[in-house]
Amino acid sequence: MAGKRQAIVLIPGLRRLQRNVQRAVLVENLLVDEHVPLRRSGTDETAEIKIPGASGVRLRVVEARAGEAAPPAGLESCDVFEAYWVDLLPAEAETKPFVRMMRGFGLLSYWFISRIWLAVLWATSWQVALGLLLGGIALIVWYASVVITAANWVLDPATGGAMATTLLGMFPRTTSGLRWLAGWWGWPMIALLLPVTPLMVLVEHAQAVRVLLTNALDERGVGQRSRIRKAVGDVLSAVAGASDEQGLPSYDVITVVAHSFGAVILIDLLADWPHDRDFARMEVVTLGSPDSVLAVRSRWLREETARVLAQKPVARWTDVSAGNDYLSAPVAGHAAAYGSQASRQLVLDQGGLFQTRAHGAYFTSSEVLELLLARPAQAPAPHTPPE
Repeated sequence: MAGKRQAIVLIPGLRRLQRNVQRAVLVENLLVDEHVPLRRSGTDETAEIKIPGASGVRLRVVEARAGEAAPPAGLESCDVFEAYWVDLLPAEAETKPFVRMMRGFGLLSYWFISRIWLAVLWATSWQVALGLLLGGIALIVWYASVVITAANWVLDPATGGAMATTLLGMFPRTTSGLRWLAGWWGWPMIALLLPVTPLMVLVEHAQAVRVLLTNALDERGVGQRSRIRKAVGDVLSAVAGASDEQGLPSYDVITVVAHSFGAVILIDLLADWPHDRDFARMEVVTLGSPDSVLAVRSRWLREETARVLAQKPVARWTDVSAGNDYLSAPVAGHAAAYGSQASRQLVLDQGGLFQTRAHGAYFTSSEVLELLLARPAQAPAPHTPPE
């Protein structure tokens, strides 16, 4: 009897990497894991298997030697796909300066005039909220440096000419105060160098999260979150709808693993997934989700998460976070819906004080890899009361 055929669909997070880079990271970690011996199907590392609408990497379970235990759950093969979506977001660095500045003002109002300040008080997730707020502060400092540098140029008689003389004469106290403030040599350096520092990565992430949570319109008048949900859903639908020569489903088990902001996209998908029959073969693993923090700011996300947890469309959903991952927190309400055993908290070796390496290190955890290749959920045994 043939073993189980599994598909893993990876929904990556917000980090801007090339297509299939994170899929390759997952594949390499699956190959080196010692609990389930796997090998590539074929000898070429770049070889892909293709199904209508998606392409992936096929891994096969190494057959047990004579006298050795068989692989867990009778697994035969595992195809790994990536539902890539980050390229659908506009890159802030590619936008025109004026447009970037106008978006920046919207960013400031969205994050600073909100309930996100409450999340800073949470012991398990304050770092996410603080990072978003720091992105806004960095933007304020950059705007101020640009304005002050320009004011210094205008108010300097050597460069501003007659305008500087007129302004100095009309508003002596105000202009002298501005000249004193603008006299610091560091403002031009901040205006020039801040856009290329890591702080501006926080700005870009904060902007991208705002765009997604608000479903901001793109240049074609389509909601950007809706467009991304469609792209990710197309890959998942292609995998779930794939069939073999006999018309039977190609995969016995479909494991959807969503990392970081990918978990938010997955929750959006699960809330209104049109193919109910897929849930019987589907299991979910979320890694390092920021859902509970972002839900403080987004009413849509709060309601969507609560609806999915109430419906429980998939029988097995394991939520994994790490105590030293400062960019995530357990999904609020998940443990109550799926049980405390389905909510795992790890300590990742890659973490450190004020470091974010742990957020990208989930695939190095043998516990996570074991979850991805685990047996699909079984019906619970009937409860027998004690005599």
